[in-house]
Amino acid sequence: MGSGAHAEFALPKRDHESIRDVPDLDDEMSIGDQSSEQQSTDDASPILTDLELDEGPKTTGVYYDDTTSTYARSHFPASVTDHGFHRRFDDDATVNSNRSIAPAEVEYVWENGRRYTGSYFMPNDKEEQTRLLLVSECYRSAFGEEPTTVTLENPTSILDIGTGTGEWAMDMAERYPDCEVTGTDIADIFPKYAGQNLFWEIDNAELEWLRPPDSYDLVHLRNMDGAFKDWPFVYEQAFKVCKPGGWIEVMDYDLWHSDNYLAHVPPESGVHRCARDWKEAAMESGYTIENHHLKSELLAAAGFVDVEMMESDMPINPKKLSSGHLLMKAILDGLEAHALRLLTSRKGYTAEELRREIKEFRKVFTNIALDNKKSRTFNMKMKAMRGRKPLDSEPPNVPVYAHDAHEARVVIPQNPNVEEDPVAFAVGGNANAPAPI
Repeated sequence: MGSGAHAEFALPKRDHESIRDVPDLDDEMSIGDQSSEQQSTDDASPILTDLELDEGPKTTGVYYDDTTSTYARSHFPASVTDHGFHRRFDDDATVNSNRSIAPAEVEYVWENGRRYTGSYFMPNDKEEQTRLLLVSECYRSAFGEEPTTVTLENPTSILDIGTGTGEWAMDMAERYPDCEVTGTDIADIFPKYAGQNLFWEIDNAELEWLRPPDSYDLVHLRNMDGAFKDWPFVYEQAFKVCKPGGWIEVMDYDLWHSDNYLAHVPPESGVHRCARDWKEAAMESGYTIENHHLKSELLAAAGFVDVEMMESDMPINPKKLSSGHLLMKAILDGLEAHALRLLTSRKGYTAEELRREIKEFRKVFTNIALDNKKSRTFNMKMKAMRGRKPLDSEPPNVPVYAHDAHEARVVIPQNPNVEEDPVAFAVGGNANAPAPI
């Protein structure tokens, strides 16, 4: 990627089939029906085609406990405790660091029927793990069935921060069998089995990363809006451990753009009050939301160059696409997950009161999704931001690509006297490719 011209943010060419297909959401199909190998150790619960609107928290899809995944064991037959793959980073500096916290030391808290880790507001119980499966499939659909927007050539080390149930890490380990893939999270919800080149670690990314510098081809973070109180620190640590020429990639969905589903909710609905209170509660807790972490200047300040943003508008319309139905289910099942702890602990809501509001929102949401006219602009913006660690031989003034909802611009933060030039920017694979500057 040249430093003097704008390059289109193109997805890597797909050279193999997806590890698994997304099932059609008809009346007879469930994720649990795909394969006996992929079923949970718990009883499977079908993905619902009609949206149940009764009281109480909702779950969808196949249940799986903290020891399983949707990946068949034939893909990853080795035990996580018995690797034949030699780890590059096994030394005193890392083995004795916060990377190696034993699962028994993880603090879990149960509140209002949901399980949490420490003070983090998102749950990690079975309901949330099931939802994460749906979210993972939504990201795959949004970005061309590829797990990453970064083109990798013979990578040796990849780091997945906030890996959750590990779907992304397992996909990358499958695609790059000679690469060491490490997935980290604050909760022990990893599968018990992993490939020879895949490793799980309990780790808190808000503490200093005691990993060898200049070591990773790609540091990946996905679905992490509100996860950290100090995003500049996280990006600085990621820059430190990236190889020169290596990449950081941050993916998330945008709840806040003007065409999102909240814009379709009647102004008198109590949903708007809940949304406002939720944002305030997040700010009070220190966990900033509204995609503030998806700002190119944060990566630039950490030292990354060639920063680019891609957006993909994913329709929320179950009548058209199975991916639209998955997204709809993920959103509805995520309402309680995102709001329950924040609103009950900081805004005086009771769990019962909040669940009544969620029930009302589900009705409004479903009616909009099934309306032929309103559903045309009923979508979710899926975003991917990436940046590259410069090579040691590169000059300091490498353009950084910044993007907001209306325009993209080239910024050279190292020289504030340089005039900014607006440029066209291709997003979502639908716009025209930009001309070189």
